[in-house]
Amino acid sequence: MQRMEIPKSAELVEWAGTSADGAPFPTVIYEFHIESSSNGEVVLTEMFDVYAKVQEIRSQNCESIFMLEGGIAILATAVSALKEA
Repeated sequence: MQRMEIPKSAELVEWAGTSADGAPFPTVIYEFHIESSSNGEVVLTEMFDVYAKVQEIRSQNCESIFMLEGGIAILATAVSALKEA
């Protein structure tokens, strides 16, 4: 888990995928959660969509598989949205 403060005005957040000392994290699918707090207590936790660049789409055993950067494969049924880069 990695925590970082995000300014309220930030519209787009790009995560570098590295630890505090600059070492890269493993190439896997990560979840992005925002925690809102008041007086040091978490009052709301929201999960946000994560986007990754699709390198190719394969058909395997009658299923579509999205191949992402880093060689990560996910089933098309796990994709909730696409956007143009």
